[in-house]
Amino acid sequence: MTVVVIGESLFDIVVRDGVEIGATPGGSPMNVAVGLARLGHDVHLATQFGDDAYGSAIAGYLAKEALVYTNEVTDQTSRATATLTDKGAADYDFDITWDLQLQTPGICAALETAGLVHTGSLGAHHQPGSTQVFREVAARSGSAVVSYDPNCRPSILPDRARFRKEVEEFIRISDVVKASEEDLAWLYPDAELADVMAAWVKGGPGLVVVTCGGKPALAARTPKEIREVATVPVGVEDTIGAGDSFMAALLSGLVKAGVSGPHGRETLDSLSMADVDEVLRVAAIAASITCSRRGANPPNSDELQAALREGSGW
Repeated sequence: MTVVVIGESLFDIVVRDGVEIGATPGGSPMNVAVGLARLGHDVHLATQFGDDAYGSAIAGYLAKEALVYTNEVTDQTSRATATLTDKGAADYDFDITWDLQLQTPGICAALETAGLVHTGSLGAHHQPGSTQVFREVAARSGSAVVSYDPNCRPSILPDRARFRKEVEEFIRISDVVKASEEDLAWLYPDAELADVMAAWVKGGPGLVVVTCGGKPALAARTPKEIREVATVPVGVEDTIGAGDSFMAALLSGLVKAGVSGPHGRETLDSLSMADVDEVLRVAAIAASITCSRRGANPPNSDELQAALREGSGW
């Protein structure tokens, strides 16, 4: 079955100490789609970018990755400026165009046969396109596994109360949710991580995962059971795309375990905790590989398998 990823493709312009040091295709959903394709999955990306130089570069990148995509062309390709801190973390500013309608024949056909549908970030929350994204994803709930990553961007979505309401609506229709510690701190500034995770998993998902930078990630399958996911020590070049690599490898592991299609949620609920722990361990290794090199550059299957064989090296 096909994995359908719905969301933005944009150009990441990376700046350190006021100097541009790189410009590459990016966008959280596109990064997840590329990560899944590199791990051997049949992926269809429903996205939007312009008929301009940046858009041509994105199209070339997707073609090189042999990634099937549907582009509802817009006038200007969206851009993100990522300013790196001295620790390699990134602060983002955005110039976004997003009015995706999801009506082209290619994406309609892909959605009809999708085993898993993933969305998140700006594509799930930036108007006017986000309304249609929610409608289409909600329509697949039950016939496909739904996964979601809010990937909050306060600089262009400053209405915290409205955004929190939208996030909770997506969580109610999702089977798998991944977020970052920073996401939860912004959405719920006065709440404990464990309390938010318990409320989220009680609201519908079969698995909620929260990444915490260099600290162990947290995973919840029930409101009363929150587990740590071991971190993987690595030299950090930058953190761009690390969460997306984690998401891609997490979904890859779940799909390989049978979490896909109309019975995917039942399979997810029946997985042992040991099985889930192993999927999360591999996801953490994938994120570490991405952190060890510049930009959003997720590992392919060979790289990930090599890291797994090395064991203590990752």
